[in-house]
Amino acid sequence: MTARAGMIKESGNEILTPTRVLNSTELENGLKLEKCKLVKVDFPHPITEVTHYIKTDSIYSMIKNAEASNGLKNQVEEKSKNAGQRITIFHPVFDKSLKTDDRLNSIMIDLQIQSDIDAVSILDDYNSSPEEFENRIKSSIKQIEDSDSVAEPMPTIRLDSDERIFGRKLKVCVGNRINIINLTYAPIKENYHNYSYLINNMADEDVWLHLSEVGNKIFNKSSLIHAMPLFSIDSFALKSRPFPPGTYKKRISVPKRFDTKTLGQIDVNEHKQMYGDKLNCDCFVDINMDKQRTLNNFLNVFNGAQLLKQALVCHDACSSFNEFLKARNKIIGRNYRNYLRNKKYMHLPVKRFFKIDLGNKTINGNY
Repeated sequence: MTARAGMIKESGNEILTPTRVLNSTELENGLKLEKCKLVKVDFPHPITEVTHYIKTDSIYSMIKNAEASNGLKNQVEEKSKNAGQRITIFHPVFDKSLKTDDRLNSIMIDLQIQSDIDAVSILDDYNSSPEEFENRIKSSIKQIEDSDSVAEPMPTIRLDSDERIFGRKLKVCVGNRINIINLTYAPIKENYHNYSYLINNMADEDVWLHLSEVGNKIFNKSSLIHAMPLFSIDSFALKSRPFPPGTYKKRISVPKRFDTKTLGQIDVNEHKQMYGDKLNCDCFVDINMDKQRTLNNFLNVFNGAQLLKQALVCHDACSSFNEFLKARNKIIGRNYRNYLRNKKYMHLPVKRFFKIDLGNKTINGNY
């Protein structure tokens, strides 16, 4: 396993990796929270993933109707503006069955350029051939260059692609001097060949690997996003896709917060067992508590289901981002295994995915 630590140099910024990217849903929660005048939003993230779910019928309307296309552009542009001076990555979410042909790809590139997106998504038709993929990359690069945009072309590849073509598509990206690749998360167990390819072939490549649509947790409590650096990926953004029609999110009666000591989502009862009433965090949400920085005061100040949800989303995004900085130092010091071993809820995912017992002190590796 190879967890790597690097630096992204983009638009005059030097961004340390691995890192957590702020998705546009998290940013929107922060802006809503700020309107309540309870906190001043101060996300530390230098990168924002502008995520937008687009229904299939909306795509067809956009292709046929300029007004519908402008409507989508305005929505994406607003999300891009909300990101401020951060680097913006665009990650459109489509239904898996949608065929992303060349015309749709071209329209989406124009939309992103007009919305001042920094890393422009190049759509990959699911399980297309490497030859078709390369042709689309080349035509997309030309379209971006002809527009006089300085945006980076960013091919998107699904991690549940056929294993016979997944690696070949990554080679196509490297061969065409692509600087950033957007991978779309898929379950690790079912797609381990593709994840193994990243470990064995991409760890030493000078290319930024970004992973979108990561689930918030796995094995009930583990923060999945913090296990993903083991696959040589550089940046990560949580999934923000809406629930399909007819399904409903189960209401959680006991609030859960991301916890750096366990790298898990712990409820308030476990929090009190570990820390008492202390918040154990300096994110912009928790620091708002001033002298009354206690868990009970946090729950009182952000009273109400929607308000509490917004506060927890912002806390999770900031606390998790800061923890990635600590993890980076452990990777550089070749002490990442010991770092993970001390995190209570990392044992199970690492053992399941990598067949590694973190308690075994004889293990050697590049992490």
